[in-house]
Amino acid sequence: MVLYILLEESYHLYKSILKYFKKTAHSSGLFLFKNNLILHFVKLLMRLLFIGIILLHSFSGVCQNEKSQVPDIQRKSIFFGGGSYVISEDQIEGIKQFISSIENPEFYQIAVAGHTDTIGSKEFNEWLSAMRCESVITELSKLNIDEKSIQINNFGEENPLYDNSEFNSRQLNRRVDIILTPIVY
Repeated sequence: MVLYILLEESYHLYKSILKYFKKTAHSSGLFLFKNNLILHFVKLLMRLLFIGIILLHSFSGVCQNEKSQVPDIQRKSIFFGGGSYVISEDQIEGIKQFISSIENPEFYQIAVAGHTDTIGSKEFNEWLSAMRCESVITELSKLNIDEKSIQINNFGEENPLYDNSEFNSRQLNRRVDIILTPIVY
């Protein structure tokens, strides 16, 4: 549709330029030779414009196809008990399944983000957040993920996803998020 509109607009521009040159050449008394030379030049420019529009449109289609092949950000939350940084067996299995489901994990920037609820002091929750991240990193390293390539964000109680005033919400804030962001060159 876009190509059709561009071509139609270019055609109208081409006709307008031809009209202008014909009128100018006739009224100013330019020789027939100059008139034909200018018209041929305008025709050549318009053909180049048409080719450029077609190439631009086909190139934009290639770019859109490449963009659609860029994988999405992948996220997995690992949940913990209150005041604990021990990962349960079912959560470990979830990490394994998550990483194995990713094609070419080396093409992702890996980050872990530790969170806690608001039970306990701020210092304790910062420490607990760091320990939870370390537990997840240990499991990721067992899956051949280089520990040095993992970005660590310890939010503690500062960045809750859920309201900490309710028990169920506090449970959901006791987590580490594994976030895989595609590396785009």
